[in-house]
Amino acid sequence: MANPEFRARMPMERSIQDIKQMNHCLHDAMPVLAPVHDGWPKPVGEAGFRYDYDINIARGGWEFHELGAGLSVIITDMVASMPTPRRHHMTDHLVMSIVIDGVIPFADPRGAGSADPMSRGFCTVYGLYEGSAVETLYEPGKHLRWLTIAIECGRFREATGIDPAELPHDLGDFLAGIAELPARRVPVTHPAVALAAHHLLECPYGGTFRSAYMRSKVMELICHVLAAMSDPAQVHAGERLSSVDIGKLEQAMHKVRADLQAPIRVDDLASEVGLSRRRLQHGFRQLYGDTVCNVRDRLRMELALDLVVDSTMSMIEIAMETGYEHPASFTRAFKATFAASPVATRNAAQAGRFARRRRDGAGHRTARS
Repeated sequence: MANPEFRARMPMERSIQDIKQMNHCLHDAMPVLAPVHDGWPKPVGEAGFRYDYDINIARGGWEFHELGAGLSVIITDMVASMPTPRRHHMTDHLVMSIVIDGVIPFADPRGAGSADPMSRGFCTVYGLYEGSAVETLYEPGKHLRWLTIAIECGRFREATGIDPAELPHDLGDFLAGIAELPARRVPVTHPAVALAAHHLLECPYGGTFRSAYMRSKVMELICHVLAAMSDPAQVHAGERLSSVDIGKLEQAMHKVRADLQAPIRVDDLASEVGLSRRRLQHGFRQLYGDTVCNVRDRLRMELALDLVVDSTMSMIEIAMETGYEHPASFTRAFKATFAASPVATRNAAQAGRFARRRRDGAGHRTARS
């Protein structure tokens, strides 16, 4: 593996086939045949299970759900107790990983440009055939939350309803078994991506309602990612972005993210990263899907959503934190983005968490009885 930090400890190996086998065994009341070394699985819902890590490995864990017709999702919420490397065998699956919180070192030995970390604002997309693997490293003390969507190659059309002929050639070639798909980072800056991800984390339903709800949110995320990969603006033949340009654009994006409250002076930002104003705006449209100012506004709404759902800050404090001088302006912007007021969104999130705790508590009592 190219990144030496992955060699500090022997990574534990896990395949999508092992995970699916564990799920089937748990729901069929059979012994779990795949080795389980670092935690405990238990069934959740109609076709899923939760895996809680041993406290010496991490606080928290992950959930796996089969959503039918070759479509699965893994939802992870954890804080590692020690450096924890993992080697993932997702054979014959198209994989999309979207980070909600944290930065996760990532390595794919098949491509020189495939060692960028998994981080917020991007979806890491890759495809593996037999014998290939990617690696992640969970660094201790950092709260990590992310979603991994896995789609079986041979059932892609059945799983998604999307015609592979409408996808970029490299994606279509991978699904057809012609060529592998090394990892790439796809920008996903639209606030709807963050909202769908939060909905998956806070799913309030049980039983078949849960599966139907989760499938709808997973499909929403798939459409966002595949549409971004298929956008002609990202593969514009007349003015491709060089690796140097991309590095400067990512530096500019980092500056925008670092201070969402401050007004943006596009000329100053372009000068700071060594690009012309035109090149900066063109690059932002190609890489992030919109102008600098519009991308900044999306990021402000992403932050606002996080604070509304996950914090106890007042709406006035959130308005100020996200750069709005007047709470009424913040409320209008939030409602225009998410089709609900901040107060209604917080109330729905709290109700979802309460319903989930009740459902999980009932599941624990049933298991003990």
